Amino acid sequence: MINQRPSSQIVQLRKTLHRYPELSGEEKETSARLIQAFQAVHPSKLYRDIAGHGLIVQIDNPEHGPTIIFRAELDALPIREKNTFGHRSQTDGVAHKCGHDGHIAILLGLGFWLQYNPLQNGRIIFLFQPAEETGQGAKRVLSDEHFKSLNPDYIFALHNWPGYKMGEIVLKEGPMFCASRGLNISLRGKTAHAAQPETGINPAGAVSRIIERLQQVPSDNAFINQFVSITIVKIHMGDDAFGTSPGSAEIGITIRSDDDDTMERLVRYVKHIIQQISRKEMISFDLQWRDEFPVTANHSHAVQQIRQAANRLAMPVQIIKDPFKPSEDFGWFTQQYKGAIFAMGAGEDWPDLHSDDYDFPDLLIEPAIQILFQIAKQLCAGA
Repeated sequence: MINQRPSSQIVQLRKTLHRYPELSGEEKETSARLIQAFQAVHPSKLYRDIAGHGLIVQIDNPEHGPTIIFRAELDALPIREKNTFGHRSQTDGVAHKCGHDGHIAILLGLGFWLQYNPLQNGRIIFLFQPAEETGQGAKRVLSDEHFKSLNPDYIFALHNWPGYKMGEIVLKEGPMFCASRGLNISLRGKTAHAAQPETGINPAGAVSRIIERLQQVPSDNAFINQFVSITIVKIHMGDDAFGTSPGSAEIGITIRSDDDDTMERLVRYVKHIIQQISRKEMISFDLQWRDEFPVTANHSHAVQQIRQAANRLAMPVQIIKDPFKPSEDFGWFTQQYKGAIFAMGAGEDWPDLHSDDYDFPDLLIEPAIQILFQIAKQLCAGA
């Protein structure tokens, strides 16, 4: 039984983190606030500057047992906050719109609970990972020497999820989050006078045809009975100069699939389409891939531990059939270690993730701490 719940302290930290968000790769002050907060937990070891501004906090128990990692994300998003509450973002154009501030607070709360209710066996690791939103953080953490030395038996993470009942556990074995990649397409023709566009090569036709063709891809026979998605996220061509026929353009897209092999085929397919249309339109092109996320696939044993913990706590569980369409770079971890990520309902009518009016629901902190504690307790007791 858990004896003490430092909820108000944890909520206050969460609101402070929300007030001072930092973008991917810039999480220096966020990490510093966590280092200060964790002094009260008296960790066995603490490693700074993991893969940038990441943090590893280690709690050793008296007897040998499994090494269990719980991961939270440090970074915020380049979104201007619409909310007007007291803890609204103080950084213009940057805000915690995915709930990473709440995920951080949950792990700190778990640290307090482990202090008041220590386990006998094993080693509990808190990983505060930078740059999740760009898909770069987890991959870099895997290359860090301190992280490599941990050699975890299990790794877990959770993510709040609007649209589900508050505190409901949502998960599945295998693919839980889709793979995705961002692509910036640069097209280069030839600038000309707007009165003589025939003397140049305006990329407008290529832009139109590429967009139209890419939006048809999900229904192509090449991907029949498979989930693929292409979203146009950016289009730019020309300037506010009505006397000039532009010679360059940019298109930004996000491609998505629930299978890594399908994703590789989709990448090749998209390249072929762009190459084919560019050649026909007599323009050159350049492709820049970014924000690469693999499929996040949950290990069956890790999922079993989550379900068992939820059942013991009488928490509602929903097993979903299809993976969530968004991406999570936690998939880099589950490619190498036995692990799982699960969603916890943030409320059926709660604002969506990445929306300008979203805020993490503090009511979720306590049940999230409870299930993570129960997972740790189960695994360490079975050592």
